[in-house]
Amino acid sequence: MRSVLLFIVCTLSLQAQQSLPDLVDSLKDRIVNITVFDEEGELGGGTGFIVEGGKIVTNAHVVEGGTSFTVGWDLSVGREDFSATLLASDDRVDLAVLEPLTPVELPEGLAVASDSEVRLGEEVVILGFPWLTQKEEEPEDFSLSVFRGLVTSLRRNSPQSISELVVDANILSGASGSPLFAPALGKVIGVASGVEMSYVWDEGEGEGSEEGYQDDSEDQERIGIACAPSQVLRLLKKAAAGRERVPADR
Repeated sequence: MRSVLLFIVCTLSLQAQQSLPDLVDSLKDRIVNITVFDEEGELGGGTGFIVEGGKIVTNAHVVEGGTSFTVGWDLSVGREDFSATLLASDDRVDLAVLEPLTPVELPEGLAVASDSEVRLGEEVVILGFPWLTQKEEEPEDFSLSVFRGLVTSLRRNSPQSISELVVDANILSGASGSPLFAPALGKVIGVASGVEMSYVWDEGEGEGSEEGYQDDSEDQERIGIACAPSQVLRLLKKAAAGRERVPADR
């Protein structure tokens, strides 16, 4: 009995010590890039990720104005792109849900945590397709990028409900919709939605300067903002029930 317990403890320890490259390898086929089109052509795009049930979660601002969507992968995954349709979108929380337009065999989806599982100081791995890391001469050659950070603040609606997560990671353009994956939980705890800038107070003592907060300082810091997991779960439930798009003013 003691030997069995020792084996279990050792196995759990090895899992907890999984290297970052191994973790990325295990996740990268669940992370996708989304290209958005309207009747006139390409609008832009961002990142998304596959969840349980074969749905794709991203930001509402990523798919805004789109009438058709192409979903692709990091080239190392070796999968073909496919077309997707918009199931649900909520501008109030900046989230959207897509699904394949025709049946596609997808990898097992990522699990989404509950708000109660998210802890201040949680380490997160952010996987996405920021445009600033892509080659200009090969704009369609999307390459997956990885960032690490900590949950530095939990903004709450109530003691039990999180409205936003703040992370000490710079979320670049194109990485909107990236999952915040918590290795300790093995779940997604947020969806990257953008950045906030920290402004520097200028005493106005320098020549030509004025007292006040400066938004063009080299000392400006960028912090990442992410949607809460409960918001993701709620929208997935609406998508499953066939709910339509929810505009920002509702």
